[in-house]
Amino acid sequence: MTPNPATATRTRSRAQIIAIAVLALLLIALLGFYTLVIGRSRRGRRS
Repeated sequence: MTPNPATATRTRSRAQIIAIAVLALLLIALLGFYTLVIGRSRRGRRS
């Protein structure tokens, strides 16, 4: 069987999609964590 360039690009794009999805989930998790921490600190201090 000869290597198909279409499958190579398909796997590459799939890896890129997975990487982008993981980065997006990390960003969402970080934003949620920061909003929770900031909300708690503001409620506790009430300056």
